[in-house]
Amino acid sequence: MKKEIKSILVLAITTFFFACDNSDTSDKNHVIIKIKDENGNLVSESSYLLDTPITDGITKNFNPDGSLNNIVNYVRGRKEGPASFFRNGEKLKECDYTNGIETGNFMLYNKGNLIQYAFLDKLGNTRYTIDYNENGKIIKKDGKFFYLLYNSKDTNDDKYSYIVHSAKPPKTIVKFNVCEENGSCKDYILKSNEFAVNAYVSKNNNLFVSGIIIDSLNQTVIDSCKISKSIP
Repeated sequence: MKKEIKSILVLAITTFFFACDNSDTSDKNHVIIKIKDENGNLVSESSYLLDTPITDGITKNFNPDGSLNNIVNYVRGRKEGPASFFRNGEKLKECDYTNGIETGNFMLYNKGNLIQYAFLDKLGNTRYTIDYNENGKIIKKDGKFFYLLYNSKDTNDDKYSYIVHSAKPPKTIVKFNVCEENGSCKDYILKSNEFAVNAYVSKNNNLFVSGIIIDSLNQTVIDSCKISKSIP
């Protein structure tokens, strides 16, 4: 029975590859598969792990008129990293994927203009949003733009580690001031959607984190937030 299943799987994979219009080997571990419709129009272009039906790398899907519909990156069959979606040749949506889930930065566009920015947590829940008008002016903000997650504790020296997950809207600078209850403080500038904060505090003390989002063009403060966390 196992041999029959294996034979069927191999046949299915072989049929899949030969049904494609053409393929190019991108490196020793991957193959680029291009699929076309009955009229010869390119439908999709995907990177697969060699000799498998597993997507790994960039996949591009196209509309019947030949325009780009979306660009998505895959890691061993799961969506991972940045992705872009288009409508009528214009960018419609940008987002990030982690293990197949939309996380981090999420942006919606209308006629090429950003109309909404959202920050999604690791589970895909929306934590923070900014709505813009057609001129790019902020008209609404909702939620807190960062949150803290307990990471680990070093039992040898009472070193407590927290992860700060934060929004990073386009054309902004995000700064943080992290203080322990003993008065020790440190400043951070966000470079990605998370960074580690190592707090040297004893049990039952507090960690205080304050952050601001600054418009990088006119250097004005867009938003600010403060969060305190008790050390377990």
